Amino acid sequence: MRMAFGLVSLLIVLAICLLIFRTFEVPALESGHAAQKQAEQLSGRDENGVPAMDSYKAEAHSAGSKIDGITITDILPGGPMQTYYGLQKGDVVTDIGGMNVKTLADPGGYPMAKSLLDEAYQKQQTLVVLRGGSQLTLPQQHSATPAPNAPAQPAPGGDSLNNQLNQIRNIPSH
Repeated sequence: MRMAFGLVSLLIVLAICLLIFRTFEVPALESGHAAQKQAEQLSGRDENGVPAMDSYKAEAHSAGSKIDGITITDILPGGPMQTYYGLQKGDVVTDIGGMNVKTLADPGGYPMAKSLLDEAYQKQQTLVVLRGGSQLTLPQQHSATPAPNAPAQPAPGGDSLNNQLNQIRNIPSH
């Protein structure tokens, strides 16, 4: 009889431990995973460690003697720039983070504009591209589940990495 009570009490303690783990630890782990994904993007790399700047090739697109865009000449399938933005070979980037490439290229030329395109992934900036005669703003907003090779969605509610870390630590954000 004592052994039965001991076994039952042990099972109850185990159930309570699992309930506590599920209630407190699982959400913290999920928040940590989201923060890790955001940290990867801020470092300029995807979850596989591929640098965004190495996931595409580009060249200056010019009208006459002035650079007016950046033509994507090659894109790594499944790479950061394709996954986040949905960039395709042949796209012409005309705006980076709300700034016109023509304006960006004036003082520093193509290298300046290209470096800002390299940083756009880290800063989660929007791009305006010309594709097949249409102007698109990337990344595009999609429904809850993005299609394969579609741009990824930013963190829900636009939570910053600091806010997510504070939530994990149970520190109120300001």
